[in-house]
Amino acid sequence: MKTYMWLAGLLLVGSVKQLYAAGYAIYEASAKGNAMAGALLGGADDASNAHFNPAAMTEVPGLAVMSGATLIAPTARVRVQGQPYDLDPQYFVLPHAYATYGLNDWLWSGFSLHVPYGTGTDYPSSMPTLAKLYSTATYMESMEAMPSLAFKVTEDFSVAAGARAIWTKTTIRHQIYSPLQLPYPFPVEHQTEAIGYGYVVSGLYHITDDLDAGLVYRSRVREDSSGTSSGWPNHSYGMDALVTLPDSWEGGLNYKLTKAWEIGCSAIYTGWSSYSDLILEIPGMPPNSASPTGNEINSRKDWKDVWRLGLGTSYALSASWTVMGGYTYDWSPIPESRADFMMPPGNRHLLGTGLAYTLAPFTLTVGYNFLLMESSQSEAMHSTLGTVYFDHCYAHMASVSLGANF
Repeated sequence: MKTYMWLAGLLLVGSVKQLYAAGYAIYEASAKGNAMAGALLGGADDASNAHFNPAAMTEVPGLAVMSGATLIAPTARVRVQGQPYDLDPQYFVLPHAYATYGLNDWLWSGFSLHVPYGTGTDYPSSMPTLAKLYSTATYMESMEAMPSLAFKVTEDFSVAAGARAIWTKTTIRHQIYSPLQLPYPFPVEHQTEAIGYGYVVSGLYHITDDLDAGLVYRSRVREDSSGTSSGWPNHSYGMDALVTLPDSWEGGLNYKLTKAWEIGCSAIYTGWSSYSDLILEIPGMPPNSASPTGNEINSRKDWKDVWRLGLGTSYALSASWTVMGGYTYDWSPIPESRADFMMPPGNRHLLGTGLAYTLAPFTLTVGYNFLLMESSQSEAMHSTLGTVYFDHCYAHMASVSLGANF
């Protein structure tokens, strides 16, 4: 089987209740990271280094642990054939857990568990029938487990490597209309599940006593996905797809202006351009089945490589209290000429703030982010629905992390 299907193709706008991130990537990995726009690649003073930059684990002696979650409440409006559909918010909980341990003066181990990709969508029943041919609902769950080792080469330079194992489960629902055999639309559901493997390598360099630089590369992860296509008249079929998750380059700087005040910046470049087509193969389906497309469902995507830029800061008010803030600009990889109900193509702005309280050895951090997606439109469905518009797309995010350094 030769099928190139990115999970992005499985992320539809559904009620349009969705996690708004560039493509389908999820960056909400800790309360501090959310509040500071992910500007932690130069190193954090907690266990979240196991995710943001494993090489920075060498900055935290002994044992460090952290766990928490981010609650996301998105909402949106879609305009189809001139009719606006205001959509109710939906809630998603994204957990995270990290641990790092200094084995000796030059070797550290770490473990990261978080949600790297995902969405949940469900169209309202009032949507036009022609729109339901593109999608009625999509759900995707994922979890990444990443063990890693960091090595302190010199006092100023550390490197790390880790293995990525990503589990995904996806469900797509839409309607099929075959006027020759079934003169009415009927619902079908495609469900796939897979585990894929990749790697991460990273580095940390102390440019000066106050300026740190971090660089992280996360590899592509290919998943041989399989599942079931059900809802066809009197039959269900096995389904296959090859899922490729994108690679990314991440770089950042962190600078201590004073003992209490730190600023940081981050840049992520993601290789979405490999997502050129969405192809679902149903090899067991007979050529003369009810499907108007035979045993393959295919749509053109042509996504592009894009940047995500973040700027964050933290200020220690005292030995116990620290405040944080940040801003992120997230380019959309989706051209309007190819955008459809699978995901709106608007760029995104995120504002974040947070507060941390430390009572040694514990630190409790809470954060809030507001995400605003720019209004956008899709021309990919113009022949059947005209121009489709997306606006009033925003999300509220609340996060909490509890960490301890022993």
